[in-house]
Amino acid sequence: MIDADIIQPTSSNNDYVSRLTTLDLDESPMIEQIARLIREMFDLSAVFISLSGAEGHAFYHVLGLPTTLSITEQKSILAILSEPVITTSATNYVQDTRQNSQLRDTLIVNQLGILSYVAVPLTTAEEHVIGVLGVMDNKPRDWTDEDMGLLKNHAMLIVLELEQQSQHKMQVDTHQALQIAYQQTWDTLDSIRDAFFTIDNHWQITYINKAAQVFIQTEEHRLDIQKAFPENVAHAFKKAHDRVIKSNKPASFTEYHDPLAVWFEVRIYPHKSGVSVYFRDVTDHKHAEEVIRDALIREIELNELKSRFVSMASHEFRTPMATIQASVQSLERYHDRMTEEQKAKRYQKIRNQIAHMTSLLDDVLIIGKIEANAIEINPEIINLNGYTQSIIEEFQDMGIEHLIIYACDEPDDVEIFADTHLLHRILTNLISNAIKYSPDKSPIHVDINKKDDLVTFTVKDEGIGIPEEDHTKLFTKFFRASNVTGIPGSGLGLAITKHAVERHGGSVSFQSKVDEGTTFTVDFPLYTH
Repeated sequence: MIDADIIQPTSSNNDYVSRLTTLDLDESPMIEQIARLIREMFDLSAVFISLSGAEGHAFYHVLGLPTTLSITEQKSILAILSEPVITTSATNYVQDTRQNSQLRDTLIVNQLGILSYVAVPLTTAEEHVIGVLGVMDNKPRDWTDEDMGLLKNHAMLIVLELEQQSQHKMQVDTHQALQIAYQQTWDTLDSIRDAFFTIDNHWQITYINKAAQVFIQTEEHRLDIQKAFPENVAHAFKKAHDRVIKSNKPASFTEYHDPLAVWFEVRIYPHKSGVSVYFRDVTDHKHAEEVIRDALIREIELNELKSRFVSMASHEFRTPMATIQASVQSLERYHDRMTEEQKAKRYQKIRNQIAHMTSLLDDVLIIGKIEANAIEINPEIINLNGYTQSIIEEFQDMGIEHLIIYACDEPDDVEIFADTHLLHRILTNLISNAIKYSPDKSPIHVDINKKDDLVTFTVKDEGIGIPEEDHTKLFTKFFRASNVTGIPGSGLGLAITKHAVERHGGSVSFQSKVDEGTTFTVDFPLYTH
């Protein structure tokens, strides 16, 4: 103990406080053990515990300061570090003493090389400050809320130990008091939410808290990382551990613990006899990162979709508008000279181009709903035979020059449960593609067949076919085969068709050869009463 008279109490202490502050802490192994535990846990340069009583202020359990310091020098350190805490009853800390105008020219920095410290008041339950727990480090340090909480817990343990000793003088068994205080120390460590353990340089576990025991689950005193952790965690742990031992600097890594379905952020800190290890569950954080990453990808895809739409719209709308404009001008200028048949052809061109642009806009709206997962399904029982015939009649009314050959093996027994709007999209997209990409007057075969619990809808043409290298991309939004130059189209129809078919529990496939034709096949689940 080193007595000092540099700080006098500012209030009159009662007998209870006097008993605490006059205890000889040098005879308390528990206090020394707590001091050593604090120093090891935080890898500190020095730790001290001091008491302030009627006789003045005194150092106890000074760990890490040079023994060659004179009494005057130790009093000076005590005044600088303890006086603000005793005066204000509040924790005092400095992250970098070199940046502190009151400290940078003192022996704390210049002689001892202390660059950061925390001084925590030792406060009784009655809020009497009886001393100070001080910790010092020879490097700048960012003291976290968790660090402060642990130091305050240990300060509380120190006060509890003082109270236990005082009670011993008043007939409380010292051995029992030390055991309680000792257990409270480990309870404090066990209260840490993160898994924490320490191992020495021979991989012997020197401490492991309850959170760590849950997933390490080892009954051995030696840590076998191959048994304790999954392979990926064990590999990362070994690399980080070796890096810490070699550099004497902290290291960290993040890995997925598959048996626990948990992401852990692991931090390893060096100390003189080994390392301290923290495992922190960051699963929620990783999930949040995934959500943000998915949102970013979706935003990129949406921007690309917008860009493709602008490119497609500027190209696909130009030709219909030009056709409409030409037809209108012809009707305006030569109306009196035209026969009724010529007028009808102009009007039909206008109607066809308006229908084409309307279809393009509908495709874009549907793609937007698909991207937003907002497609609504309102299914009803539909006889695919009758519905297909009505679709074919729509095409024939448009004056197409192709011959549509239709066949259905069981006209009265091909019912499906489908949304009429989406079904109309599916059938018209496939038939219109067959017409668009095959020569005039060539046949288009449309067949409906029933097999087991499926109804198969097939459209076959004798057109230009699809290059083999384009097969894998054919259902991608805005994609068009490399051999369709000069043929209008948005590249959306097949993407919509595939999505609509799959929303009905069906599937779509195709076979195609260049210059021979293409066959699209759609399988719908058969509706059974």
